[in-house]
Amino acid sequence: MKGQRDRGTEGQRFRGLTLCTSFIVLRKIQTEHLRIEIMLNEKEKNLRAFGKMIMKLAGGRDLSRSETRECYCQVILNKQPELQQGAFLMSHLTKGPTTEELCGAWDALYEFDTEKIEPDF
Repeated sequence: MKGQRDRGTEGQRFRGLTLCTSFIVLRKIQTEHLRIEIMLNEKEKNLRAFGKMIMKLAGGRDLSRSETRECYCQVILNKQPELQQGAFLMSHLTKGPTTEELCGAWDALYEFDTEKIEPDF
């Protein structure tokens, strides 16, 4: 009789351990799913914000220096799909860039696409 009780207790412990392990695994999956969902939401937000800049340019409105810099940074660093990049560049060229927009584009090029060197004299 005592042996049966020990087996029963072991079985209950094993089931409890299995349930606990299953809960931990499920929690990890949920956490990973949430992390992926947050990343997708951020990517979608970036796409939408970039699209708004394209629409602003297509409507003939000017961008600020910082907006232009941010858009060109995303193009230079390839953070937007090629179709979005092409639409941005075409709408910017079609509208005709202002001096402020050219400064923003230059800021982005200087920061992300220019190799800085120190000359030896």
